[in-house]
Amino acid sequence: ELIVDGDIEITFTANDMAPADVKANGIAMQYEIAVTTPWEFKGTQIFRVSSEALDVNGGNATFTATISAAELMNAITLADISLPTVADYDALWNLQGESIEKFIVAESNPAFASDEQGGLYNKDLTHLLKLPQGFRGAYYAPEQMASAESNAFEGCEGIESVTINSAITTLPEAIFKGCINLTEIVLPTALTDIGNDAFNGCKALESVEIPEQVTRIGNGAFSSCEAITEIEFPASVVEIGDSAFKKCIGLTVFSVPASVETIGNTVISGCTSLKELTLPFMGETSEQNATIKYTLGEEIPESLERVVLLCENYISDEAFYGCKNIKEIILNEGIKEIFSDAFYGCESLEEITFNSDLESVGENAFYGCTALKSVSFNDSLTSIGEYAFFNCGFEEIELPSSLERVGQYAFASTAITKIDIPKSVWYIGVGILNECPIEEISIPFIGNASNVVESPKYLFDNRIVPASLKKIKITGSSIAGHFSIRQSAFANCRQLEEVEITGDITEIGAYAFENCKSITSVTISPNATSIGTYAFYYADELSGIVLPDTVESIGNYAFAYCSALDSVDLGDSVTTIGSSAFYNCTALERVDMGNS
Repeated sequence: ELIVDGDIEITFTANDMAPADVKANGIAMQYEIAVTTPWEFKGTQIFRVSSEALDVNGGNATFTATISAAELMNAITLADISLPTVADYDALWNLQGESIEKFIVAESNPAFASDEQGGLYNKDLTHLLKLPQGFRGAYYAPEQMASAESNAFEGCEGIESVTINSAITTLPEAIFKGCINLTEIVLPTALTDIGNDAFNGCKALESVEIPEQVTRIGNGAFSSCEAITEIEFPASVVEIGDSAFKKCIGLTVFSVPASVETIGNTVISGCTSLKELTLPFMGETSEQNATIKYTLGEEIPESLERVVLLCENYISDEAFYGCKNIKEIILNEGIKEIFSDAFYGCESLEEITFNSDLESVGENAFYGCTALKSVSFNDSLTSIGEYAFFNCGFEEIELPSSLERVGQYAFASTAITKIDIPKSVWYIGVGILNECPIEEISIPFIGNASNVVESPKYLFDNRIVPASLKKIKITGSSIAGHFSIRQSAFANCRQLEEVEITGDITEIGAYAFENCKSITSVTISPNATSIGTYAFYYADELSGIVLPDTVESIGNYAFAYCSALDSVDLGDSVTTIGSSAFYNCTALERVDMGNS
């Protein structure tokens, strides 16, 4: 009998062929010493020694080596381990040899038992202690199993499937960790908790059906399960731990239900095949909205195309900053604000669905979303921030009647050709249409005050009005009341063809449309009282003008050199016509003065 307890020195002789008992920390293992060379035990190889350790004496080869109990156990190549009387559980953890396929416990053992497949249990088979690492194939847990030890299956690289139909409620920490060939797992319906690292490193696991009573999925629970493509969570789940699905490189769809109250950090980081993501909130809880990097880690997968956000209140600053491959985003009811830079640089974003509760879009929110062709808003939106849609790809945008504020450069460098800014707006920032191929504008006022109309250059960063602009409609702000068109506001807009002025305009200032050589049609608000001097001077293509009955005065040279003007209706209230008001209007054939 050899007692192996700690580091010892063992001497064997080549003619020692009798069965021997070796004990490691009190655990008895039966084997035969079969020597084929002086330094190697074949079949039950324990350790090797170098030839320098040999001592040949009287024809018998002997050798000496020092070995620890742990080294001895790790070197065992026996397929079956018999445990007739051992009752010291702590000592069992030395039995980790990959070749051990089965534990056999005698019925007379007072502390332990083994099931038909060689799993090591407590006496009544209710608590699984360990499955040998050499186990191969499918494992069916006994029905009486109610709990398991942490790491019970860890390192069982040959196990392929596990079925647990018992009343077990908790999968303990790392229970299946490193079972690299496990492809299928059937979990008990009574399960409520999946522990930390429970399936960590189960690279071949293709799918998991999470029972409907599970409430918690622990940290790293399915980390590095590379073959999983999709996870379905029951509505019972309220907590998903840190890195729970980290490096699941086959995962394509990840949808977290609204029932979840806590989501851990980097829960799906390294999921390089992820295409679709649904989240109830962004951050650890609904009260702590963060960026998508909290969920995905620093490296956003290039495969991610679609995101559905079920969160409420707001989308945080830089929430999806630089997510270059996302194509579609759907926002849930309850989101009221999109903060600054939320979708900055999402250059593949083609579609975003806003909900009925959205009130404001922050500055730079969609900056550089070059693939975004259209957006539409509900009547809750009140504010669009600076550069909010700068360099987006849409050609037209529909703004709601609830809108009150449009920040500077909000739509600059887009492909917008037509825009209708509602009368509810009281603030318009400079350059909102800068470098846009705009053709038609409807706007309540132009400038930084809602009671005046300044030069349309204000809309283009005070630069040249683009040649593409053909039609402009001034509607007047519903907040400002009476307003006026300032002096020279549209002067030299040579490409402008049609002007419509409605709302509570009172005055068209001097030189307002001077040298607008392409204007063919002008409609003036029924509230206008005066036409300033040189107002339409050299409007070469203007063919007819109808003044409302409220106009009282027409300034000097107001329509001079309008060479195509052939008819004028002055209305009922004109009392003053300035000198040369219609000078050189060579085509003028009719002037109707009404009851003036």
